[in-house]
Amino acid sequence: MILVLNAGSSTWKCALFKIGADTVEIDPAWEGFLDFGQSKETLLMRVTARGKAPLSKEIPSKQRKSAVQDLISTAWQGNNAVIASPEEITKIGHRVVHGGEKFVEPTLVTKDVKEAIRSLSELAPLHNPSNLEGIEIMEALLPSCPQIAVFDTAFHRTMPEAAQTYAIPLEWRKEGIRRYGFHGISHAYCAKRAAELLGKELYNLNLITCHLGNGSSLTAIRQGKSFATTMGFTPMEGMVMGTRSGTVDPGIIFHLLKEKKTSEELEKAFNNASGLKALCGTADMRDLLAMKKQGSTEAQLAFDIYIHQLCWHIGALLGCMSVRTDALVFAGGIGENAADIRLAACERFKTFGMEIDPERNGRGGIDRELSVPGSRIPILVIKTREELEIARASLGIG
Repeated sequence: MILVLNAGSSTWKCALFKIGADTVEIDPAWEGFLDFGQSKETLLMRVTARGKAPLSKEIPSKQRKSAVQDLISTAWQGNNAVIASPEEITKIGHRVVHGGEKFVEPTLVTKDVKEAIRSLSELAPLHNPSNLEGIEIMEALLPSCPQIAVFDTAFHRTMPEAAQTYAIPLEWRKEGIRRYGFHGISHAYCAKRAAELLGKELYNLNLITCHLGNGSSLTAIRQGKSFATTMGFTPMEGMVMGTRSGTVDPGIIFHLLKEKKTSEELEKAFNNASGLKALCGTADMRDLLAMKKQGSTEAQLAFDIYIHQLCWHIGALLGCMSVRTDALVFAGGIGENAADIRLAACERFKTFGMEIDPERNGRGGIDRELSVPGSRIPILVIKTREELEIARASLGIG
């Protein structure tokens, strides 16, 4: 069995997959979820296991280490157990957001690898520290089990130099300042799943994939490989997001520095207090859409900005690929669930041969087509399965 840990800034997801010699069973035998952002007093724990009644409960807030250990131990203890003992877990796969220039493949975790992940934390402050914490918790819980780091940046290593390079002084570029791109695990999974749904070979597939969630990025996938993406040196570039500003004029930063703001204050503001939260008071798209329906002018503006930027980036990626586009794919929490977002964005691309069917779009369900019959560019919604992709990537390592 392989255990996958996707440790985020406020939510942690785990999954346990049965593995064969060279395959991973698609559906996990056990899944666990922790939400540390519910309140200061409690956190939400959910467990689902094959053939078992699901478990969902709020528990008193505690240190992450003990909470994660309590969660994972349900895989072999209690009513949701699916294995007899933790010794049945033969490896552990982790999502790590920023791998820098060094890590372009799944990598066996060593002391040096942990230090490298730690050193990159300043470039992904909302994620790399949590990813590293997950690795260290698993070291304590299952000390003899090999751990594999799977990097979000790795999928984008195939981008051409023109897509990676910033027009900045050479000495900065030599220091590794370039576009890395993120959400690569999700974009990679969506490309493979789209190929299955469209009945095409991955190497012959050209897509625009939109991973839309609290963090959002779009990627142009050309012949199955990342060709261009909206996030950059850090996950702050590109789309407006839940609490991140997305792309802004660098002159704003210089102006604010002159106003005696510190770099630490600016980093916190652009990462944690900007985006949708700054526009209408909430980082949650579900709340924003509810506020918009109730007539909130701030929520309407935030919605309009989100759609404007989403269309801006879709159009830019369509243009830079310069080849036929086989599909537009929506994924992530917003992409999968916010039909209003999909409809508003796609309606602007009718003249480009991309026509969404409002009735199909409004239905529930995932991994399906949303476009009208005959749409020149099909529109798909796919449930991204990062844990499955991490398990697959970890299979031959360690």
